[in-house]
Parts: sequence; C-alpha cells; structure tokens
Amino acid sequence: MADASPPPPQHEHADRVCWPINRLSYQEPTPAELAAVAALFASRDDAPLLVRWVLEHSPAANRFRTRLVVVSAFRVWLLRRSRRPLGARLVRCRELQLLHVRHLRVLQSATTTTSLQVLVADAPALHIDAGAHAESVVRLLQRLLHALRLVFPDNQFPTVALPPQCHWEEFVADVAAAHPHPSRRRRHELADDMKTAYRAFCDTLDVPYRASVTARLAECAGASVDLQYCLAVPPGVDGYQQQQPASLWRHLGLAASSSAAATAATRLREVQALARTLEHCHCFDGVFVYDLALNDEGLAALFQALLSPRSAIQGLTLTNVNLTARALRVLQRVVLQSTVKRGPPPQSLPLRRLDVSFNRFSPAMASELATTLELLPSALEALQLEQCALAAASSWRVLRAVKANPAFAAALRELNVSGNRLDAEGSRELANWLSGAFALQRLDVSQTALCTTALCLALRQNSLLHESSLRVLDVSYNRMRSQASTDLGYVLGRTQSLATLFLRGMQRRAAAWRPVQLLLQSPRRVHSSSAGLRKLHLQRILAPMFRNTGRALPCLVDLSENDLRGRKAALLAELIDDAPVAGRASLRLDHTQLHDRSSILLLHALRSCRALASLSLEGNGFVKRKTRRSVQRFHAGVSSALPGPPSALEAAAASALALLLGVEQQRRRRADLALHAPLPLRELCLKSEAPMVFGAHVIAAAVDALALNQRLQVLDVSGNECGDVLAGRLGAALRTNRSLQVLFWDGNFTTVDGLRQFYDGLLLNPTLVMVQMPIKDTRRILEEQKDPPREKLFSVLGKIFKATERNQATTRDAERGRKRGAARRRSTGADDARRVSLALATGGSDAGDNQHDVERELLPMQRKTDSAARDGRLGPEGASLAESSDAMSSPACGDEKDALDLGEEDSDDADALPAPSLSPETRSSSGAAVHWGDAGLSGSTNARYPSTMNSWSRASRADLLRSSWTELSALRPAPT
Repeated sequence: MADASPPPPQHEHADRVCWPINRLSYQEPTPAELAAVAALFASRDDAPLLVRWVLEHSPAANRFRTRLVVVSAFRVWLLRRSRRPLGARLVRCRELQLLHVRHLRVLQSATTTTSLQVLVADAPALHIDAGAHAESVVRLLQRLLHALRLVFPDNQFPTVALPPQCHWEEFVADVAAAHPHPSRRRRHELADDMKTAYRAFCDTLDVPYRASVTARLAECAGASVDLQYCLAVPPGVDGYQQQQPASLWRHLGLAASSSAAATAATRLREVQALARTLEHCHCFDGVFVYDLALNDEGLAALFQALLSPRSAIQGLTLTNVNLTARALRVLQRVVLQSTVKRGPPPQSLPLRRLDVSFNRFSPAMASELATTLELLPSALEALQLEQCALAAASSWRVLRAVKANPAFAAALRELNVSGNRLDAEGSRELANWLSGAFALQRLDVSQTALCTTALCLALRQNSLLHESSLRVLDVSYNRMRSQASTDLGYVLGRTQSLATLFLRGMQRRAAAWRPVQLLLQSPRRVHSSSAGLRKLHLQRILAPMFRNTGRALPCLVDLSENDLRGRKAALLAELIDDAPVAGRASLRLDHTQLHDRSSILLLHALRSCRALASLSLEGNGFVKRKTRRSVQRFHAGVSSALPGPPSALEAAAASALALLLGVEQQRRRRADLALHAPLPLRELCLKSEAPMVFGAHVIAAAVDALALNQRLQVLDVSGNECGDVLAGRLGAALRTNRSLQVLFWDGNFTTVDGLRQFYDGLLLNPTLVMVQMPIKDTRRILEEQKDPPREKLFSVLGKIFKATERNQATTRDAERGRKRGAARRRSTGADDARRVSLALATGGSDAGDNQHDVERELLPMQRKTDSAARDGRLGPEGASLAESSDAMSSPACGDEKDALDLGEEDSDDADALPAPSLSPETRSSSGAAVHWGDAGLSGSTNARYPSTMNSWSRASRADLLRSSWTELSALRPAPT
C-alpha cells in the first residue's frame, strides 16, 4: 500500500513455524456452511467478502487447527465445525475488528510456505496459512484497511510488511488529478470515507447503521455539524426498529427494541460513533448539540476529538445536554494535554467558541469550568453561559478565571452570562475585567441581579472598548439606577460602534432572583409586570443615543415590557422629534401598555425616522378584546363587515398608521410630498395576544395602505380578531402590492369565504412567498361549526399553498437570472478593462490622439462595473429594490438543494462541500433588511427574544411552512 512503512529487514520475513502441507486450500465451503455464514450476516448491514478454509497456528499449544475464515468490510471471523455428529453447524471461535489492526506481515518458511500474521491491539496475534489463496487474502485486507484509513490516526496506520519476492502491494491510484472537477471528486471521496468510518464505529459499538446519518453528515461537511440534525428521524418513522438483533438488546440489558429506554440507549451510542468519526475528520469547524441528553462517554468522545491532529473543530455548542462535572473534568484534561504536547509540530488547541448554555451547573462544575478557562493556551472568542443556574459564588469564580487569563482581554468577543446570579461580587469582578478588555463586541448580562452602576462606570472608563469595539449590550431585567443611566447615556453619546441596546423589563427595585426551569432550551417569553424604566432614565439614556450621528451603523433599540404609557410615550416622541436625522434601523416596543393618546403622538413622531426599517408593537392595542362577540359574529356569518363606527382613539390610530405606510399622492400637494412620504419600513408587527387588540379599523387601515406601499416585506397582524374584513382587505391589497414577502395572520376568526377572498388576491400576486397557515382559525372552523365545510376548507388551503410554491419558484428563477446577469457584467467589464489597457500600452505617441476613443471605451465599462458593484453591495433584496418597485426581491423561502446546485454551477472548484447553514452565525439571510438575529446573543437557532420581525433564513421559513402544513394535514379527515 502507499501508506505502508518501509519494508523491514530480511530476517523479519522468516517464518519459524513448520507448517504442514495445507490441503484445505483446495476445499470449498459446502452449501450448508455457506448458509450458516449467511445466517451470521442476517442481522448485519455488511456482507461476507471472502469465505475460505485455512490453517491457524496456536503458539501457546503449538498446534494447527482448521478454521473457516470469513472477512467482511469491518471484521474477521474464525469459525469451526461443531463436534456434534449430526448437522453442519459452525461455531464462532474468534472475532477481530479491522480498526484494531496494527501490523500486517507476510512470512515465508524454509518450505516456501507463505503465512499471514495479523497483529491486533490488546489481543493475541492471528497467524494463518491460506495456501493458494494467500495473495487474495493479503490484497483484500490491504484494500479494506485503506478504506478505513479515516479511523486511524496519522501515526498509527497499520504497517504492511511483504517479502521482496511477493509483489502483493495494493496501490491506490490518484484519480482526483485526472478528474475534470477535482473538488467534486474530493468531496465524493470524503463523503465515502466518512461513511465507512461511521459504519466501522457503529459496528464497534453494536449500533445499527442508518444511511440517513451519513448522508446528512456529508451535507454538513465544510461547515458546522449539527448532531441532532444528523440523528433526526422523519416523523412517523421508527428509525431504530429495523435491523436490530436481539443480542444488542441483551447486551444493553433491555427487553424490547420499541421501548423508550432502548431508543435512548441506541441514540447515545450513535452519538459516540459520530463523535469518534469527527475526531478523525478535518472538514468540520464546529459541533452543535441542542436538547439532546448525552452521557459522559459521548461528551468525553466529543472533547477528545479536539486533541486529534486532524481535528479542525473551533466551536462546541452543548446546549441542554445534561452536562456533568465528570465531563468537564475530561475537557480540562484535554486542555491540559494540549498544553503539554500537540503532535510533532506544536499546535495550539483550535477551540475558539464554547457554548454550554441551559445546563444546570453545580459549584463543582463551575470550579471545573473555571480551571479549564485558566488553563486555555489561547483564549476563547465566544463564551456562552446562558441560564446555567450559576449562584453568585460560582459566577464570581468563572469571571475571576476569565480575568486571570490575560488572553481573554484581547480575544473574547462575545460573553453571555444571562440568567445567572451575579450580585455585587460578580458585578465587581465583571467590571474589573471590562476595565481592561478591548476586543469585546457583544455583552449579555440580562436577568442577573446586576449592579448596573459598576458595569456602566467600567464601560465609561474604558473608552477604547465603548467607542470602537462594543456593538451589542443587553442589560434587560435588571435594576437601572440614576448614576448608571447617566454613565450609559455618556457611553451611547460618544460611541461609534455600540448600536444595539436591549432594555427589556427593567426593574425599579431589587427583585428576587429565581432561576428558570431548565427542561428544554426555549426562547424567553417573560412579560414583566413592573413599571419599567423611569422617565428620567429614558431621557438620560436615549437622548444622547438619538443625537449621536457618528455611529457606523443605525441603532437598534428594544424597550419592550416597560410601561411607556402617558408621559413616557410623549417623552419618547419628543426625543425622536429632536433628532430626526439620527439613524434608527429598528425599534421594538412590545408589551409596553401603549393604549392611550400618547401612543398616537409616538406614531406621528415615528414618521420623522426616515431610516427606520423595522417596527414592532406586539402586545399593544386600542380596543379591549371581545372574544365572545367575535365568536358570535363568526357563527352568524357577518364577520366580513366592520364591527361598527370606530372610536376617536381608533380613528386617530388608523390615520397615523396610514400616514406611516403611505397615502395617495393625488390627495397631497407637491410641497407636502416630502413631509408626508411613507416611512421606508420593511417589517411591521401588529400582533396581539394580550387583553388589548388593535381592532379591525386600525388593521384595515394598515392593510389598505399596502396597495400603495412598495417597501414593506414582513407583516404580522395575527391575533386581532378582525374576521373576514382582514382577509378581504388583504386580497384587495395583494392585487397591486409587489413588495410583501411574509405574512402572519392567524387568530383573526377567518372563515372559508374569507380564505377564498384572500386566495383570489394571492393568485395575482407574484412576491408573497411565505404565508402563515391559519391553524387556529382552521381548528375553530372544524370544531365549532355544526356542519364544517371540510372539503372546501382544505381545498382553498391547498390552493394557497400551491400559490406560494409558485411564487417561490418564480422568485428563485429571477434570482438565478440576476446572478447570471451580474456574472456576465463582471466578465464583460474585465474584458473591456483588458482591451483598454492593451490600447493604452500599444498607443505610444498616439495615446493623446486616441484619448477620446479611450474615454468612449471606459464609459460603458464604468457603468457595468458600478452596476455589478451595486448588485454585490446591496445583495439580492437591495438590488431588486434599487432597480424598480415592481422587480422581484430575493426569495424568502426556497429549496436549499436548488441553492446548493446554483452554488456549484457558479464555482466548480470549491474546496469545501456545499452545506446548508447550520450554525447560528450563518443562518441570517443576506440583504438590506434589518437583521435582529445578529443582535441576539443566544447560541440557539432562535433569537434571544422571539418575534416575527427576526431576519428569516431560507431554512427557517421553509421549516415553518412545512410544520404549518403538517399541522393542517393532521386536521384533514381520513379518507373513507
């Protein structure tokens, strides 16, 4: 083999065993023996590759025995005939795994007998004489060991020693160089190697092999691997019921394969097999495990993968995995071993990101983690400890370890300790570290009983940190003090980088700290009942932030779950009016008690925010929820009409929202067009699940404005109990609107007639690609009506689904055409540049005479270059909006496979496998829209504070659409 070491000296090939003449080399297995071998492989996923009778030498007794050797892709069996007089039953004598093979030697005796010696780790050597079949056995074993090359470390690959006269080497031709697309050939070879390695480890752990695991593992190559995604089973399919021998369940001490305990035990061994596969792969830069209870063996295997010279894992996300002190002790030992020796060339540990959120930490676990952080040779770039139930002493110990390692000050960019208790000691330790840090970009200390005075003072004193490094700050659910608000306002007024601020549910007095129940990692939906920020604190914090025009990015402010009614809303409106040119990209005012006239002033003040792209008013409203009246209108069939004349507050709110989204220009004078121009909103949330709703009149005014608005892309009006009024207005607006892409509208008591009206408008709209399936309204139709129209209901829902699929395909085709056009413009621009440079080089003294010709050549080239640069800078969505208001934007929901195929079409020489974006950092879509997902600090796939205003990726939108359709399918009646 090509991987074999140099041949040993001549005397090492001498066989000192005096072998008898092997008559068994000409004896073929009988049909009964072949049937017994087939029964041996009945419960396995591989097949016998070689079945031959051989002679085995036992060095202990110096005896020779006849054995039937059976070779498969992963194991070698030695069988013998039963001593019973009747039958041809075969008895298993010995079994060895190929991944434990260390040496393969071919020996020759004085009688020219060629024997084979296989040295196995922690087991006696196997010495056999295959007679005339020796060459075929040796060549087969070499091929099998080469196929398993990924399971062996670089310095422990089995050596093959052959005598000089035996030319039995198996060389593997390098066909990748002759392949027309070498990168694709490498990708396929890597996928095959990972599949073989995983099957070998499954064979070692007695776990049934599932092809879906390796297929999804190959999809993740070149990026981060999600273990839960790889091990997932399609709904309704029992992935552990097939091909599971009874010996496995007896080995696990379980009775039946269908029990939950058996499935959990098999899942744990699958995790170990995957972890051991990752240990020898260099094509993964991160590992993600969410909501999957692991044992210490699986966690130890994941940590041991960091020590492999082939490992390129830079991030470990272990969220809600039942982490223990023993597993953290293994991680500490791995870090210590990396500091002592790291292969022949000394290398540092590649770990850069560590996320152990939603694991309940004991004091012993906190001590082990702190020691690990102190021993790290190179500091982490991201440390996530969200909701770990750390007490004040444990948090102080961890933060002290971060401060003790000087590398963290220059390397740590993300720190998340939310949901843990800091108190005064932890706050002081965090402030001491912040006073010397200069690389931190994201800091999350929400719900930590934090001393905000010490934190804000440390930020104010460290000018290098708050002026040019820190980007995101979350101090939600803590008590804001007067001095802290002054210092925070000073920081926000001078910073050039800090643009995202979370101040949700601020407390006015010290509240009792209670850790949340850590069962599943889920987004927080806590609605604070406190009065929130004081008016003086709002003015001290937001006034400098809104007046600061030196920030590199527009600001994103989240004031949700603070009581802003009355004078606070008026103050916020005044602050917005005082700084109209300040860049405010997003404003979230969820559950802020905006029910009075001051909220109308705030809506009118928002019209001056010419850079506002996202506005969320979830949980507010102007009308009390009257569910009983809405149900009566639903059953009476009169929900298509407005529920009566609006109140003065409703009329004022409807007028304010209409002015925000757009008014008919013919009704305005030319001098007032700039003053009454619609707000360039891309995302608007008017969702309400609270006792107050926005009402049918307000929602209808907002929807009617969509007929003139060509900017809004995401709209959420769910939970407002508008009846068929909303469906009819949406159908009418969609006929002319060409910008809306995502719509949420469940919980509005929509009937079948309303769904049909909505479908009539959707049929003429080419841009709406994601429509929330009305699960609540569908369930209400089926359960509350006496004779529900099931066939009509599911027919119109199916038509809506097909219309959105049509829009997705159309948008995908338009995106491909846009990419091809941009590529052609770039190539044409390069050709024009080469032609102009050649003309300048060969012009000589006539260059001045040809100046006008050169300018004529440069002009179209400059236009093409600017156009291509504009497309690349704005992205798919920005380019489409810049071209025209009727142009199609990028797809909000698409097929990942088509996107991957398009990527291969554009670049065939990519080194990495195409993979869907599985990590949280790569799940946000590109474009000009505001991305709230980038501001979230949680390691989960969801944003920290859930909202429909998040930047949706293609994968998440597709998953939401499929899950909604699955829920609807569950309500469909069974066929008769």
